[in-house]
Parts: sequence; C-alpha cells; structure tokens
Amino acid sequence: MAMIRSEVERRNAGKDLAYLRTELEQRADSQQADTREVAGALRIKASDVEAKIREYDGLKSSHVPTLEAESLDGLGELLVKGRISRGWSQADLAKVLEMEPQQVQRYERNDWQPVPLVIVGKMATWHTRGGPQVYILLWASVSPKVVRRKLSPAMLSTIAIA
Repeated sequence: MAMIRSEVERRNAGKDLAYLRTELEQRADSQQADTREVAGALRIKASDVEAKIREYDGLKSSHVPTLEAESLDGLGELLVKGRISRGWSQADLAKVLEMEPQQVQRYERNDWQPVPLVIVGKMATWHTRGGPQVYILLWASVSPKVVRRKLSPAMLSTIAIA
C-alpha cells in the first residue's frame, strides 16, 4: 500500500483495516495450519495499513518541521508530506506552486516525471507564506553541485544535503 495522500484514501484505509480485523477475528480460534498462515498474512497487512494511517494522521495533526528524501525519487512523497502537514489540498498546493492541480498529482505520484529541484526549493520556502520554517534533507545520492546550480540562495538556506 502506497502512502495515504487524501481524506478519501484515509477513509478507505480505515475500511480496509476494519475488514482485515474482522477477517482476523473469524480465524482467531482455528487450529488449521493453512488458516493460521492466512491469519499471519492478514496481521502483516493490517499492521501495514495501521502504520500508513498513523503516518497520515500524524502529518495531518501537526506540522512536520523537517522533511527527508533519500533520493530524487522520494521527492514526490516529500511533496505529499509537506502538503498534508500544512492541511492543503492538491489545488491549494498547485496555486502556491503556480501550476495546474493535475501537475501536482503527477509529481506526487512520480508516475509522469520526477519532481524538479526548483519545486523542492519552492517547498523549502513555504514559511514565507505564513507557515513555520520547513527544512528539507536530501541524502548523498543527490549531487550538491546539482542542487546549488538549480536553486536560489534563499532556497538553498533551507535545504541540507547529508
């Protein structure tokens, strides 16, 4: 299961979790080996869904001051986390980034093209729009030279390369 990106996905994850728990209860007293194996798989799936729900609820309930991406491929998820922690819809984010909401959807899913570093730089300066400072950590797989070339000094002040 991918990261929960919206309230609709959150509600669906809650329904999925309820279903998994019901299935687990029905198999709780079984002594058959194959039923125990299925129950084990259901527990793993339920645990995964619970973790995704906790992550989404945590982002939704409080601002996250530091966002981390281990590679450029993780920038879409970083965009989602920043948006959710601000309480913004994709349309809100699109307005801030001066682009169409469909482009935000594409960036968040990383299924059309990767998120450009300039967008990450804009993300890093969201605090100028009334929110708290956001620091973004990019791991060593991102070349510091590339980052410095693509972003303004103001943007660079909020991005750390570990």
